Amino acid sequence: MNMQDQWNATPSSSMQANSTLGSQPSQPVQQKSGKGCLFYGCLTVLIIGVLSIAVIFFAVRAFVMKVTEDKPLALPVVTITQEESQQALSKLRAFEQKLNGNAPTEGEVLTLNERELNSLLLAVKDLEALRDSLRVHIKGSTLGLEYSQSLVPMGMSGRYVNMLAEVDASVDRGILHILIRELKVAGSSFAEGIVKSQSADADIGPQITGKYPNVQRLVSKIERAEVKDGVVRIELRKQGT
Repeated sequence: MNMQDQWNATPSSSMQANSTLGSQPSQPVQQKSGKGCLFYGCLTVLIIGVLSIAVIFFAVRAFVMKVTEDKPLALPVVTITQEESQQALSKLRAFEQKLNGNAPTEGEVLTLNERELNSLLLAVKDLEALRDSLRVHIKGSTLGLEYSQSLVPMGMSGRYVNMLAEVDASVDRGILHILIRELKVAGSSFAEGIVKSQSADADIGPQITGKYPNVQRLVSKIERAEVKDGVVRIELRKQGT
């Protein structure tokens, strides 16, 4: 056989080999479910996450229902004229100018009664959000607060945060003192459980001035402040003292 004959015979042999391979039965391909450890791990995390969110949601809701009420607190109606409000504001601004000034104050004194304090809720723009929800009252040497706020902005229609508080507040040579005597939320007293758990007389004034530097700077300019005989009295420190 010459080279041409050998060349012509090669395709035939190749086709026979391919025919032999093609005649073998094909093995079935095993298909994976696609749900391996990663899938079940994610599913477990998802289930635990959903359950946790559900439990936290209902726990928070139960807490909110406990510390809120379905009716607002009946705040005292205070009828204040525009003239009274402006007089209280002018009195405060004149004192603030002396407070922020560089000239010696010579013990300048500001006095505000209960009516003037509530007038400032109407006159001071920064207190606008509290006009309909806060009332201030003075009983002897104790400063009282009555607060009622709807939770509609938080998506909880028909629920209200109602709070009553009585505090002793004073400033002595630039040091702020605040003692919470009574704190009621939704009719339940929290003063004994929260305040008295820290100490017999928990003074939170230093905590506030330590956290808010602006308050500290303001208080440092006051020689003495106290609530006495139904009036808040604030005396400025002399420059350099």
